[in-house]
Amino acid sequence: MGVALRLCVCAKLNNLGGGYRSSEPGYFYIQKIFISNTSFLKFGISNDPDKRIKKQYRKLHHRLHASIAKRFFWKDGGIPRLVENQVKGFFGTLCGHGEEYAGKYDGSTETLPLRCFDKVVDIAEMNFPDRSEGQNLS
Repeated sequence: MGVALRLCVCAKLNNLGGGYRSSEPGYFYIQKIFISNTSFLKFGISNDPDKRIKKQYRKLHHRLHASIAKRFFWKDGGIPRLVENQVKGFFGTLCGHGEEYAGKYDGSTETLPLRCFDKVVDIAEMNFPDRSEGQNLS
């Protein structure tokens, strides 16, 4: 009984500090990042993408501009994590492209060259195409 109680308390404490919660509705988002004369994609998952993005870039020392190009919402919070894992699995070692320009930061391994945008969208849309909002990159 003590072990079950500790596990329950630990799970609740882990959610207090932030982090993605699969038990709640969630988003998979794709951003376009500009640093100097370079641009790349940043993808990720969040229960609150606007808050997540502000938190990530507050810690960066680089001058950059970031905008959400597309985001996908699911009531089942497990699907965004699945999509993120599918994207990472598809692109493999190409992920982390943005580290060359922005250095390592929370979320830097979820970066790709801009040319990957359409395929990332395709992967997300395979998991409920009617749940997207946003606009394509031009």
